[in-house]
Amino acid sequence: MSEVSIEKQLIRDTIRELIEKLKNYIADLDQVRTVCKEQHGIETVRKIDFENGDIVSYKGKIAFKLDLQISFDLSILIDNNGKCIGTLPQRIS
Repeated sequence: MSEVSIEKQLIRDTIRELIEKLKNYIADLDQVRTVCKEQHGIETVRKIDFENGDIVSYKGKIAFKLDLQISFDLSILIDNNGKCIGTLPQRIS
């Protein structure tokens, strides 16, 4: 029986190209902003950068993981004893 062999670099390049296409498909970052707001209470996202991506297994299925770096404002409330009493996902006056 003959074997098929593919260079590891070819596989890595192919995965990278696929991730790049997926990243470009998610050009509408409003979806990401909506997830930040609804799931994490982050009202205002300042910046979203794509960091990395990979193919992973999630709950027994193949999935594509896109790592994003998201910048946002976070206010920390500290009482007069120096204890943190809460956080808010936006600046307050």
